[in-house]
Amino acid sequence: MVRICIFSMVLSVCGLLADVPLQLDYIYPSGCQRGSSCQIEVGGNWAGNTLVLGSSGRGVAAVYTGAVYAMVPVKSSKKFKKNKKVKYTKKALPGCSLLNVSVDPESETGVREMYIKYRYEVSNPLKFDISDYEEITEPATNRLSGSLINIPTLPVCLNGRIFGDKPDCYRFEAESGQKIVAFFKSEMMPLGGFVPEFQIADSNGLLVTNGVFVFFKGSAPVLVYDVALSGDYTLQISDRSGQGGRSSVYRVVLGELPLITDFSPRCVTRGESENVKLTGVNLEKARVRLFTGGKDAAMCMQTIAGNAFVLPGLSFDLYDESVVSVQEPNDSADKAFNLEMPVVLQGDFDPATPSVDFFSFYAAQATELYLDLKAGAASPKVTVRDATGAVVASGNSQKLSAVENMLREGEISFAVNCVKEGRFTIEVAFNPETTTEKTIYQMRVGAPIPDYEIWMNPVTMNISRYGSRLVDLYVHRIHGYDAPISVSAAFPPLGIISNGGHIAPDEEHGLVTVWTDAYRNPRTVFYQELFAESQFNGELRKKIVRPFTVQSCDNGSQRVSFFKKSPTFVAYYAPGMLINMYRRGKLVLSKDIESEISLVVKNTKGNLLEDFDYTVIQPTKGVIVKSRRASKAKDVLRLSITLAADSDFKTGDKADLIIGLIKKESVDGELITASQAIGFICK
Repeated sequence: MVRICIFSMVLSVCGLLADVPLQLDYIYPSGCQRGSSCQIEVGGNWAGNTLVLGSSGRGVAAVYTGAVYAMVPVKSSKKFKKNKKVKYTKKALPGCSLLNVSVDPESETGVREMYIKYRYEVSNPLKFDISDYEEITEPATNRLSGSLINIPTLPVCLNGRIFGDKPDCYRFEAESGQKIVAFFKSEMMPLGGFVPEFQIADSNGLLVTNGVFVFFKGSAPVLVYDVALSGDYTLQISDRSGQGGRSSVYRVVLGELPLITDFSPRCVTRGESENVKLTGVNLEKARVRLFTGGKDAAMCMQTIAGNAFVLPGLSFDLYDESVVSVQEPNDSADKAFNLEMPVVLQGDFDPATPSVDFFSFYAAQATELYLDLKAGAASPKVTVRDATGAVVASGNSQKLSAVENMLREGEISFAVNCVKEGRFTIEVAFNPETTTEKTIYQMRVGAPIPDYEIWMNPVTMNISRYGSRLVDLYVHRIHGYDAPISVSAAFPPLGIISNGGHIAPDEEHGLVTVWTDAYRNPRTVFYQELFAESQFNGELRKKIVRPFTVQSCDNGSQRVSFFKKSPTFVAYYAPGMLINMYRRGKLVLSKDIESEISLVVKNTKGNLLEDFDYTVIQPTKGVIVKSRRASKAKDVLRLSITLAADSDFKTGDKADLIIGLIKKESVDGELITASQAIGFICK
């Protein structure tokens, strides 16, 4: 299992590398029509203004236009008499700025990743949508009482945000037989994780319940209304928490939209052709002829979706094994569905008729198998029993941490060791209390196919000119993948270097440092990718390290947002620390002899010897700081380090050393900055 305690610690460490990291909380509106311009408001934790907005991809330009102002009461030393009129003045709101965004007519539609550059730092990215729909943006007046906007034509993209407990109302005309869809752009969810609530009201203001169905109410609502009577209706959008605020931003597409709510099959054997049956509303055709030859899963999904919207969580997979559909009934051991391995099967669970699905397979003595089950957000429990009914192996997604479960999309994977020859039974059980919607699941049973996946946090890298950025690496080893993994910066610009990133065969966590040589620095924001490499059975396996961040939703749940690349910037005036390896060979550590290293520390306030402590971040144990002493240069300190007496390191072992700088007066041991990773050898 992943050492999630270490993972959480490093996430906290990465968040403390700057006193107050620049944060982009929301973009409003969070999208724009292609070939047009719009004014957006961005909100975060900056104190001043004059921002620069950056975007992934081409065709989007932004110009800063000013601050956001609000009327505030004028403070006075005199006591106001009762009923005396209070004077107000206009004041700029901190952390709120306005920009004009223009989108080129030739720009591609879809989601962009946008960030803020303020002074000497770059913020976290947020998603921004470019579409061809007409745009309606909620007016800025009288927001505490909600707003009512008449929509002349559909479809349209609605941009708004909720203030207080009153809903925003959008009035539209609909005819009998139409199926109106309100699709929340969950990818545009602001940093706080605001989730809107959808309701439909008739011309008299009464809520409509017949013919209204809402998918994913608590995470990414999608409303479908089967119109019974022609007339005027109102889409009401409100905050589930009843509070709202400047960051309660939504982007909703409303209209007679084509929507795919399900499709079958969800997976096929690689290279085969398949007629995929579509389920949904307003679809042009009920089936799509899918040719999988020469395509990957993402390309197949694009073919299936076409121009339609797709419910969150629906995906398509390709396998090298045969794919079969479960035959009902298989709700008891004597009706178990027989499997011929290796096999991938598709099953479903309906909470309205809860039951346990049973499968059986025959295995020879000493057979090692792996069972993998994907069920989205559902929480199944899988149990494997032998012919006597004894439990051989089991798996449960609830045993994973919240972050693990989100990164792995709820996948369960465990080994099944068939010690004796015979027939075995698999039980797949869902909890009807937590699984409230129909669930389609995929289960693979067969020999192991070792592989790995890898992610990184933080999403944004602000690198000190004389220091480094710690990046946490999170690995999912599939089917016992036990090869070492090495991570480094891919094609970095001149002056940007990466060190560390060595993950041992038995580890699922690692650190890599991205730093600058302090002489040649990129002067603008750039996108930096990390790549992982690993040798397994003579084969080189390369992976892109995917950046991610965790968001907390209004209902208390959490969700993971994935990004393509990390915006990176050299923060010239941020505190930084480097281990000076100039004219030095390999760093050698032992238990008997202290080794001295020289630290160059820049942009810190205080005495390096008296006001700060120095700790070993990596390795997490086995190396200690024995002593420290000042040098003639005020920004240079010398540390004596050694292997601990109880260290598990042996002669000839190699590892990476990362030193952290901590302020003595801080209660929680605030990490100010960290050094780059330096390799050492044990003696």
